[in-house]
Amino acid sequence: MRFTRCALVAIGCLGIHLTNSVATSQDTVRVCIVNNGTLQTVTAQYNTTSGDTVYQGRPFSQAYPASSGYAANATWYINNEAITLPRGLYVRYGLPRVLSPGELGRIAEYQGVPVFAEAGISGTPEVVYVPVRPGCEFQPYTFEPYTAPRPSTVALPSFDPWPPPRPSARVVVSSAIRARGPRTLGNTATELEQIFGAGGYEEFTYFAVPGGFAMVTRFEQTRADATPLPPPNRWREEVPRRRVQSVNDLKDVLFTAPQGYYRTIVMVISTQPFNTPAADFSRADADRWLGAGPGFLPQSVASRPFTQGHQVTILVYEFRRPNPSSTVLYLQPGLHSATRHLSSSGVWQALTRLPRRN
Repeated sequence: MRFTRCALVAIGCLGIHLTNSVATSQDTVRVCIVNNGTLQTVTAQYNTTSGDTVYQGRPFSQAYPASSGYAANATWYINNEAITLPRGLYVRYGLPRVLSPGELGRIAEYQGVPVFAEAGISGTPEVVYVPVRPGCEFQPYTFEPYTAPRPSTVALPSFDPWPPPRPSARVVVSSAIRARGPRTLGNTATELEQIFGAGGYEEFTYFAVPGGFAMVTRFEQTRADATPLPPPNRWREEVPRRRVQSVNDLKDVLFTAPQGYYRTIVMVISTQPFNTPAADFSRADADRWLGAGPGFLPQSVASRPFTQGHQVTILVYEFRRPNPSSTVLYLQPGLHSATRHLSSSGVWQALTRLPRRN
């Protein structure tokens, strides 16, 4: 098969490999997994229409479930407990992130789950990584040289910037939360964790704000209609690239490349009114929230009363990648309402099902 110089230049710029096989609706992707305590990659099929990932005809979540070798369902992980390794004590910090297998090397095991650190590091690592679920998703843990801090003594970092930048969409849900009858800020955090848990959200980062606290969800990938992609693609931070198998496919990639949609959600629980000024905001700014705070609400904050003066505001920050080769753009205003975003994953339904008390 012969290609013009122009086509070859475009192909080289995109970094796409051309083959002579017949085009299909599925793209070949490589997914990182834990197998016998080591990191490996397997080849799967990504359906560009449905967003599903399949391995040898089976849903990827069935072929490689997040069970043995992963922390997602472990009690110590769910309860935000510290982990004890031969090199010391480590405390969970920030939200999970996706790392490349080549970046890490195994250093230990904790209750059946392998523990990794930066490849080539010597001595006691300051940060270790625990695999949470397939897809090279790791939870960072930071080294504590003496004793693990009790939740009551953990300093809650301030949300930065404050006030928060203007969101893509927002909604106030104070009445729905107050109807559940939380007595403390800790109760409120638990209610929100359960509500968002119904929508598949499992990890949160906590921050201090004037008059209360804030919770941040991890960055997720959605469809254009705001529905989340099925795991593991929901938490993958890159748009799967389409294979180019002909000149016609090249035209499709150049002019109809798949779009990537992303969001992160901030919940603010505070007695202090706040505005959301227009400001420059980017994906990198949102990323800084993910690893800057603890994954639980310290007891010193959790024990404070939840009063009639507390308001619960949900801020949605929506992003779009026009094509796999472009940068991620912040959308303000967003494409959808906050209610639509919450409904798309089942969070709004869980919120409105809260029992009301007299």
